[in-house]
Amino acid sequence: MSDETRDSNGAILKDGDTVTLIKDLKVKGTSTTLKRGTIVKGIRLTDDPAEIEGKAGNIKGLVLRAEFESVWATVSFSRGLFGKPRNPALIERILRDLSLWDKRDAKIKTLVDVREIANSRRAGFSKKSLAAALDEAGIAYVHMKPLGTPKAGREAARKGDSKTMRRIFEAKMVEPESQMALAETAELAGKGATCIMCLEHDWRECHRTIVAEHLTNEFGLKPVNLSPEPSR
Repeated sequence: MSDETRDSNGAILKDGDTVTLIKDLKVKGTSTTLKRGTIVKGIRLTDDPAEIEGKAGNIKGLVLRAEFESVWATVSFSRGLFGKPRNPALIERILRDLSLWDKRDAKIKTLVDVREIANSRRAGFSKKSLAAALDEAGIAYVHMKPLGTPKAGREAARKGDSKTMRRIFEAKMVEPESQMALAETAELAGKGATCIMCLEHDWRECHRTIVAEHLTNEFGLKPVNLSPEPSR
């Protein structure tokens, strides 16, 4: 029998990993039930390959069956940053619009789309079209819908009411699904340069700034804000 600790999908776990519960679990000796989707950060392996220790919220010293856990899905990359795109002009235009054209040497691996609804009237920026174009450039595309601004928040933003937008979005960020998406984004960033995109061209006017703040405060990441490139 293997001494490796594996999650419910058979992936090998290691100290420091972040996992999420895939079923409700009652904490022994308390009236607390950890709900499906609860995040357990910084796990520690134990002498028993079937068990791990971790912390969820204010509950410390949890001992969990590893088979009940699931590590974050990862994205595999089959190409380098730039290969031989079939439409070089389209790739250049999209990367310039994303403020990424001058970052080609940064080996950007993933673009995380934090629009709640990944549609656009602008050619090339709807979910499928954008994913296809980025794939041509060797960049993986991930749509993190749980990190998108709810409709009420978008309406507040359109009215210039940034305080209401932030309040609405922050309320969403405490939801388990959003916390899971945030942790997955952090994990992707740990594997390689990752860009977060939304609708607004200027990061100062976009909720992705709040996402970046959470990545800094909760995961210690230090984002670099990209400014729009001048039109050619």
